[in-house]
Amino acid sequence: MVAYNLTTQLRRQAAVVAECEPRELSFTGVWSVYRHMLQGIEVRDPSQWPERLERAINYSARQKLPKRPGGSYPREAYPRRPKSTRFQKRKKPEKPNDSQAPESK
Repeated sequence: MVAYNLTTQLRRQAAVVAECEPRELSFTGVWSVYRHMLQGIEVRDPSQWPERLERAINYSARQKLPKRPGGSYPREAYPRRPKSTRFQKRKKPEKPNDSQAPESK
């Protein structure tokens, strides 16, 4: 959970650098940058962290997704079944009568 939140924050900061929306950056790409550059790395001198974070932000800003047309879909709401039909059984489709079937030769 903590790694996800840190990756999201890194993505937001990278979006500011890239001058785009955070959703325009690949989460998987930013996650890879976070994992390889920030997570589990031992830094002996704390003054190296700001430099390392700045490099990670710049690499994350390069993880842009391609612009795909038609990414927005209209919302649809499924109609709810009326509560008055709660315990009713489904009606089976009517079968054609055998007397009306065409005669075979």
